[in-house]
Amino acid sequence: MDLARTLALILVLSPLPGGCSDPSPAGDAGPPQDRILEVLTGLDVGLTPGSEASLRLRYVDGAHGPVTGEAVQFAIFGDPHGSTLSTDTALSDGGGVATIQVRAGAVVSRFQVQASAQGARDVTFYVEVSDAGFGAVAVAGHYLGFLDQTALPQIKKVVYTLYANIGCSSFDPFNPPPALRTRNAGKMTEQVLFESLPLDVSHTIAATAYRQVGTEAEGNWQLRATGCLELPVGVLKGTKQLAVGLSLTDQLPRLRRTYQLVSSITLPLTNRPLSDALAPFGDLVDCPLDPEQRLLDCMLDAVDAGDPLDCVITQPGAKTLALLAERGVPVGGCRGSSTNRGTPSLESKLRQLVTDTAVYKALKGVEAKAAVGLREMRLESQLEVFSSVVAHRLSVIAFVSPSSQVASFSVAQIGTPKWAASPVPVHIGPLAGSPWSWELTLDQHHFSPAYGLLARQALGTLVLQPVGLAHSSTALAAQLVQLVQSGGLKGCSAIEPVLCTAARLEPGCLGSACVDGQSALAVTLDAGFAQIDGQPTDLSLVGKAELIDSDGDLEIDGLGEPGAPGRWDSSLMLATEIVVPNQATFIGKP
Repeated sequence: MDLARTLALILVLSPLPGGCSDPSPAGDAGPPQDRILEVLTGLDVGLTPGSEASLRLRYVDGAHGPVTGEAVQFAIFGDPHGSTLSTDTALSDGGGVATIQVRAGAVVSRFQVQASAQGARDVTFYVEVSDAGFGAVAVAGHYLGFLDQTALPQIKKVVYTLYANIGCSSFDPFNPPPALRTRNAGKMTEQVLFESLPLDVSHTIAATAYRQVGTEAEGNWQLRATGCLELPVGVLKGTKQLAVGLSLTDQLPRLRRTYQLVSSITLPLTNRPLSDALAPFGDLVDCPLDPEQRLLDCMLDAVDAGDPLDCVITQPGAKTLALLAERGVPVGGCRGSSTNRGTPSLESKLRQLVTDTAVYKALKGVEAKAAVGLREMRLESQLEVFSSVVAHRLSVIAFVSPSSQVASFSVAQIGTPKWAASPVPVHIGPLAGSPWSWELTLDQHHFSPAYGLLARQALGTLVLQPVGLAHSSTALAAQLVQLVQSGGLKGCSAIEPVLCTAARLEPGCLGSACVDGQSALAVTLDAGFAQIDGQPTDLSLVGKAELIDSDGDLEIDGLGEPGAPGRWDSSLMLATEIVVPNQATFIGKP
């Protein structure tokens, strides 16, 4: 059997049969005392059935030397199976020495004897009764992890724990089974000794190495490395002490089952797919007689059938030609206030019927505000940890404006995929440049955030509504048409007489063209956002974050923190273009 094995699974050690009301002694932990019980005969005691041995201690005061004539109490913990103590109280002699005898019973047993005295830390003797003989093993640690020779001296405590009849696979450093004995070393290479080990029992020694965090008085220790060694029956010999090296490797932190992630993604201030989507809103105000010019483009495009209703006139019929003759003379792509005959243009006539131009002023800032207001995305998601993979589920997508207004959308409501297409592999390794910190890496995975659909809705919430404009494009187109008023009429009822009279056409010449053109304008305003989602809007993510262990127990309390968030290496597919965010960060909390 290989003597060095890697530790892994949890197994609770079954107690020995029998027992008494106090199965184990109080621990040796606690603050240092002024008085000390010095062990003179060794902590490990091996007895054959029916034999006896002395337990001797020296009771001393650090300032005044031996403590004489005072009681030292002794008590058995565990089931001694007939083994006894000669007395439970011994007075210290002139040299401060207190002595008792422990007598073995007739059967194999394992128990502890605890010695205590006023002002001193308790001492525990470990007694084995066996007729198979006894061996001893001296153990020293050997580190095989990531730390270099400059950092390794900061390992200032190595705890060795002894078990019987269990393997290394039974030891979990986060939830260890009850140990038979414990020895502490002050550094990795310091040797500790376990004696009086029955030769007919297999033994396992586990080691946990710690770095001191804070001052010695605070007593905080950070688990860093672990190792395990199995000693099968036959390895120990009663004739000599066995010296072994125990290899310790880095103990990786433990992730909790779930973490709630909040990701912040900042897109470039200008990216072509979003700029193209916003261009129709710019078209509403880029000419002096806009939005009237744009409204007429859409309405006249709807006059004749056979031409795609896209606000671009390509196949004008006779009625459309008559109306086009009354439009302003084009200058640099903009229609003027006069026709080519010098008469007022349709654009200028409609402008004269608009009594409130506040909406026009609000429209002028839409494109620029939207370019800024739709670049900050916040994603809320959940990481569910399954060993070396996680499920990353998206729950909320939000846009955050520079004024901290938020347009938030639940994934469940919009019906986009809630998790990556397959489990996401995760890796834990040391954080570069920080030997005592760890980093989590999430392999590449993808979400489909429906950016175009949500960005258009966020445009209404964050940009349009705050300046008095309608939220949806359908309502916005209707809002613009309704600004035209004449003789108690408004909207299409006011527009049609102006156009038909100017073109010398019969009343009602537009038919449904005014209403259809209004709808066409709405479709045009939304077309760019729909085009973004015409191809799957794919958000690709590869994540790295420092693992935050706030209390040093290696159970991870956070992924990144406000001053040092995790970072996504990400890209967003919009329409047919890949947009790389300026910044993409995240923070995870249990």
